[in-house]
Amino acid sequence: YTHSVEEEEGRLDDMPLHQVNGGIRFTYKLSPKNHFTASLDIRYYGSRFFKDRKTHKKIDLDSFTVSDFNMRFDLFDRLRIQMAITNITDEEYEIHGSVLGPERCWWAKVEYKF
Repeated sequence: YTHSVEEEEGRLDDMPLHQVNGGIRFTYKLSPKNHFTASLDIRYYGSRFFKDRKTHKKIDLDSFTVSDFNMRFDLFDRLRIQMAITNITDEEYEIHGSVLGPERCWWAKVEYKF
């Protein structure tokens, strides 16, 4: 959790007043060497503002919440299969000004240790 206020100036430029990160993780032991893990992470960023460098106008940015899901199978000490989805809800949000945050994305990988 972040609560950002500057003592003398008040709210900081381009910083949300409130920011909260949280998650839940579940691990299931299938056998002594085989594990399944799933996690859900959620990030909330409160509304914020910044001043345009050219016009010096204050621009307000909306608050947003982004969620990510990850699951992994660890098999036989050598093999790992992993899959993740970031920005599950395909939330449209601005990181800074007109710079948009990443869209929903998924990836998968298989890793083997020799």
